[in-house]
Amino acid sequence: MTRLALYTAGTKFITLIVDTAVRQIDACGHWLRFDKPAHVMPVVDLARDLVYRIPRAQNGIDEIDVSNPNALTRTHLATSDNANLLCAALSYGQNAPQQSESRLFCGSHDGQIFTFPLAPNGKTRKTDSEPAAYNVTDAQGNPIVDLAVSDDGTYAFALVQRQDGRPALVTQTFGPTPRSTYSGRPAWDTIENPRWVSLSPDRRHILVTSDKNNKYTIVDTTKNEARAYEGPAMSWAACRPVCHNKTAYYISCSYTFFDTSIRSVAAVDLQSGAWKGSADARGATLWAVGDRYLIWVDQDRGAEMLEFGDTRTDVVPVLNNCGPGKTDDAVGDRSFPPGALVDAAY
Repeated sequence: MTRLALYTAGTKFITLIVDTAVRQIDACGHWLRFDKPAHVMPVVDLARDLVYRIPRAQNGIDEIDVSNPNALTRTHLATSDNANLLCAALSYGQNAPQQSESRLFCGSHDGQIFTFPLAPNGKTRKTDSEPAAYNVTDAQGNPIVDLAVSDDGTYAFALVQRQDGRPALVTQTFGPTPRSTYSGRPAWDTIENPRWVSLSPDRRHILVTSDKNNKYTIVDTTKNEARAYEGPAMSWAACRPVCHNKTAYYISCSYTFFDTSIRSVAAVDLQSGAWKGSADARGATLWAVGDRYLIWVDQDRGAEMLEFGDTRTDVVPVLNNCGPGKTDDAVGDRSFPPGALVDAAY
């Protein structure tokens, strides 16, 4: 039996429990209301039952304590200079055990990375002091739209939105001395209009995708090489890819004027860049993504869940028509970013 917690990203923040044994999705009793949907998919600190949600066009980031799903609490963490945050990342995966690095990393609209340390209680991030701000020199004041952080917290790979022709993927180092080093502080050219970046668990490969075209870049950090590839026509990245060792799962959509539904989930070989297989979403709405699972919702078929695997070369549906469920309130507008999907602690 698998029980998963789904944290939504719309104006209504709610915890839903996905129970694969009885094929049902149930909402917990308490929810929080926000003025606007989240800017990006929430980030979950599974070790502490905390969810981080970046508000749209506002300063800082919201920390939501979900340890008691029937009594959610919210704390706003502000930045020192009213910088708008665009992305957030932890140095360990949502479903991975906590490593020695516990800071929350956030990229801003003006080329900075803010790190939020733990409070003395070891449970929440500090609210009585300002987060540390690092000016990413190679970003040159341009927006950092996505981040991937190494498991020991010594490297952040920042994806920069820029128009000056300089490399869009840059590296920021954080002390202490890292366990492994890259030559200097490398930067790589990527595809046009890069939007998402993911780092493989072994730190060997970085995958960059775009929400405006069907191209992607794979960086081999051991060789300091970046190569561009092209997926099927009209396959634009819908969200950050999910990396499993030597395979990444690329969630694609076909944007038209009225439709932002997803089209497929493909397995991409990080060594060769080849597409190894895909599952057809047939225009379903992307609902939630985690390190091991994905859920989409179809108007006729209901909620369907896919499981990612390290060794499989395709994506296999493992749950069909998961219902009756509480999908109407949680899915909402298709312009919302997807929710976060993690192992349930309750």
